[in-house]
Amino acid sequence: MRMDMHKIQLEVFKTFMDDVIIKDRERFPKKSFGEYTEGEFRSLSSKVLEKEEVELKGFSPSTLKKYAHLYQEKKGVKFSYQKNKMDALAHFIDHESFESYVEEVKEKMGYGDYDTSALIYYRIIEDTLDKEALSYEKLSVLGEDQQNNQIQYFTDKIKRGNGMDDHAYFWSGILFLQRKQYATALALFKKSIAVDPTNEEYYYNLALAKFKGKRPFRLALHEIRDILDDLNVAIQLNSKQVKFYCLKKLIREDYFLRRGLSIPKEASETSIEGKLENNDIELDRLKRTLNLASYSFR
Repeated sequence: MRMDMHKIQLEVFKTFMDDVIIKDRERFPKKSFGEYTEGEFRSLSSKVLEKEEVELKGFSPSTLKKYAHLYQEKKGVKFSYQKNKMDALAHFIDHESFESYVEEVKEKMGYGDYDTSALIYYRIIEDTLDKEALSYEKLSVLGEDQQNNQIQYFTDKIKRGNGMDDHAYFWSGILFLQRKQYATALALFKKSIAVDPTNEEYYYNLALAKFKGKRPFRLALHEIRDILDDLNVAIQLNSKQVKFYCLKKLIREDYFLRRGLSIPKEASETSIEGKLENNDIELDRLKRTLNLASYSFR
């Protein structure tokens, strides 16, 4: 039977920090990371930052102090660390990244049969799920391993909330939508709506997931009508979101006009329709989700 993954990840973290401290104190008697003083945190922080070729924001003695608390397994300290900070520490001990370090040592530690990503626990998003902490942009830049860790974080959050955390359902759905796992994304968006039926973003993204990676022209009429139902609920909840009207315009042009069909009331034009040209993040997201590389939102 395999060990608890949290214990394994913690052991890997401690081994890594041991090697960082060995490097930091190579000319001095051995000292545990958990025994470091404020002055030693400041000294190590300066050494790490001096070795970085680009500016590293947010890395400070406080970062190391928090990691020391993790190392000591202090009660009430949540086990988490950030990729860019762990990579900076890896550079300090002459490794390309924290992942490359783990890849190198896992066999020696007895974890050679584990995927490297399973031995790492990045927490990219802070332990909060409010609108200010999360964004489509933040989640769009995560690699596969980081997505896996984030999905696990949301899953744990849902369990702790007894299945009533609509934000966790929603942001999980966004990640699965990015991964083109449409059935899972749809199920998660529906669960977020079941918990909170007043959030327009939930309906908009439910509509996006129903395209299943296809542009409107390639869908059946009943699928288009189903999507328009969700889109119009989003508009009823927030009539000022330009992207809602741009999606409706896309459906009108790429489905109804392109097929020579009359435009139904639910897809009709409104005077509020705007442009997405000034919103590069949402424009890029919409084009990727619906496979619209050549479409112009004029």
